[in-house]
Amino acid sequence: MYPSNASESPGSSVTPADSGPHAPSAHHAHDTAIDLALVVRDAEVVRYLRAFVDGDDRERAALAALRVGVLAISQATGSIDTQAIRGEGERLMAGVRRELDRHGEVVAGQIAGALRQYLDPTEGHLPTRLNEVLRPDGQLDQVLRRHVGADNSTIASALAVQLGQSSPVFKLLDPRQQDGLVATLRASIKEALDEQSKRVEGQFSLNDPASALSVFRDQLTKSNGQLRDDLARDVERVRKEFDLGNDQGALARLVQRVEEAQRRITGEFTLDNSASALSRLKSEVVALLESMRDRDAQFQKDIKAAVEVIRAVRAERQRNTAGGLDFEGAICSLAAAESARLGDLFEAVGARPGQVPRSKKGDAVITLGAETAAPGRKIVIEAKRQAKSLTDALEELSEAKRNREADVGIFVFAAASAGGQEGLEPFGRHGDDLVIVWDPLDASGDVYVKAAISVARALVVKRKVERDSATVDLAPVEAALDVLGKAADGIQEIVGSATLSISHGKKVLDRAERMKPDLMACVERLSECLARLRAGGLGPV
Repeated sequence: MYPSNASESPGSSVTPADSGPHAPSAHHAHDTAIDLALVVRDAEVVRYLRAFVDGDDRERAALAALRVGVLAISQATGSIDTQAIRGEGERLMAGVRRELDRHGEVVAGQIAGALRQYLDPTEGHLPTRLNEVLRPDGQLDQVLRRHVGADNSTIASALAVQLGQSSPVFKLLDPRQQDGLVATLRASIKEALDEQSKRVEGQFSLNDPASALSVFRDQLTKSNGQLRDDLARDVERVRKEFDLGNDQGALARLVQRVEEAQRRITGEFTLDNSASALSRLKSEVVALLESMRDRDAQFQKDIKAAVEVIRAVRAERQRNTAGGLDFEGAICSLAAAESARLGDLFEAVGARPGQVPRSKKGDAVITLGAETAAPGRKIVIEAKRQAKSLTDALEELSEAKRNREADVGIFVFAAASAGGQEGLEPFGRHGDDLVIVWDPLDASGDVYVKAAISVARALVVKRKVERDSATVDLAPVEAALDVLGKAADGIQEIVGSATLSISHGKKVLDRAERMKPDLMACVERLSECLARLRAGGLGPV
């Protein structure tokens, strides 16, 4: 079985070779074998069979391909055994694998032999040939030495003939030769320069009407005349624009617009025209002033009425026997709120006896909280609305401390009954006792109560520290007390100013606003000192 060299059609298939003088016919050798002689024209089959060089290998490959095709046709017609196909396929694959391995070994051997024949470093054709060409005194070296080497080489001889001292080129380039290239170039350049110089001089000559300078002069003269005419026309147009006699001129239109704007502005700033802006502004200002005057009058009436009501309430409370209870209740409410803010326990004890039999001295008791530096220590508060001397107040406060087992006492005078008492200040410290003057109707005086409670807490802690023999610097507390004393003088000035006249209210408010931050800062400083003592720290507080 051999492939045909005839033209191959992609759509052709394997057909019996029955056309031609040598086409054999198929016949039966026996029941299990058939002799076939085929001419293959299918391109894929031809390409596959040409891969096998040996005739036996190609015949076995053709038989295998024929069997695969027969099995495929049988599978298509449904008359093939699956097990037989599997067995034949395995046998076919094994045969193909063996043939491929054998063929690979043969090809590898052939390639190795060919490479060894040509590339072997000792006996290969290529290394031997390259050695003969490239070695010293080799063929390449001899050729280069013969053509490019010494002075008698081929190239040297040719260059000497063409470019030597006796050559025509050398004679042509020799500057000493009269008919040489250099002399010829020098003469040509000189001639060209002389010609160009004459042409340039001719262009700058006024004797030649066609020269560039003559043409430039004529054009400049013509353009200058046109420029004078254009300038004269432009000056005339500008003069007309600035002529007031020309109603369409720019200056005349500007004057008209300025006069119109002046008339409008004058009309807006005259009071003769009720629709002008100045008239409308005057009306609005007058209406605003009248409204402010009415509101001020009503405000003065309201202030006077409120002052009268306050005076009446104060007078009624002073005449009322229950005024003392109201005063005590007010001071207890304020002290209770401040104690709750500081984490202390507040008790109103004015209605029940204390440690002294049948004695109710001491209206309220503040017990320092567990978070303080002196937990469980007490501060007693005694409040009196009736007039009382400072000495009597201190004696009564001493009895109240014994009755309530307190370390520090606070005596609160009513502002209405404290006026005129000698030595009585709005905020005063007498040893471990504090005396303040408070008006329940004046919210600005609440700072005295808060400051007194903070100072009393500091004094309680101070006494405890002294008892515990701890070295603590209480200079900041003393300084804060001095500031509070000065602030008390300021508050007294405020009270004096307030009693003079209602018109001094602004001064009172300004003074109070300036004093309030100082007082609150002192209170905060005392609170910080107590907090440090509460933490158990020694040294400066």
